[in-house]
Amino acid sequence: MDDDRKLTLFTPEVPSEQSPNAPNSVFRTLRDAARSNTARKTFPVGTILTDTWQDVTTGQTYDAPWRVVDYRKVLTADKSERLVAILLREFVSATRQVFDQANSLYLVAQISQYMEVEYAQGCSPELLKAVTPHQITVDDQTMLATFFLPAPEELGIIIPSLNGHLRDQKWEYFRKLPEGRFAECKRRAFQDCNGQSRLVWTRSHNGSGHVYYLNSNGCLYHRDSSSECGILAACAVG
Repeated sequence: MDDDRKLTLFTPEVPSEQSPNAPNSVFRTLRDAARSNTARKTFPVGTILTDTWQDVTTGQTYDAPWRVVDYRKVLTADKSERLVAILLREFVSATRQVFDQANSLYLVAQISQYMEVEYAQGCSPELLKAVTPHQITVDDQTMLATFFLPAPEELGIIIPSLNGHLRDQKWEYFRKLPEGRFAECKRRAFQDCNGQSRLVWTRSHNGSGHVYYLNSNGCLYHRDSSSECGILAACAVG
């Protein structure tokens, strides 16, 4: 992508691995297992990993576990290929966010910068120590990301005119599900930590000014980018 479209990736201030205070967390264990190619056995797809997230604007902390949804090789910031575990939050964030006031392209939308700054700042130090910035695909382009929104095809939704050629991008946890965008699917119907159903942004746009989102039944619709929806974050550890 062009230099003027590059995001500021979040750099966590956490203890170094040499520090005696460095957390020996489940995320570090997952990272090490991915690097030794034993993660799939130790952490099968579907595994829940306990974690928290803090809303930095209010200071409130929420239960925010992750689910292992896939294992795949990705390109990291230094362009090296690495096997990682793809994690997806089990709960939608308590706060809703505007995608962008005027732009439906995730590459340059304010929400992608939100994910790399405010959202990242609320993540636990244990996670930040293990997370792997890597290249993701956005509307047939690529960008480097640490925390990001899922794309419809990663969640198993195939729109022939949009992403029919991207069936191999499905995360394993969402394979063998109905592919249609209007097919109700409990696995793609997300709630916050209080059990309230939430609308959830994806990172794919539908023409000028509109972005795809998931409704409370797991169906895919689109709405104006200046609307508000919940945040369902993904990241990679490896």
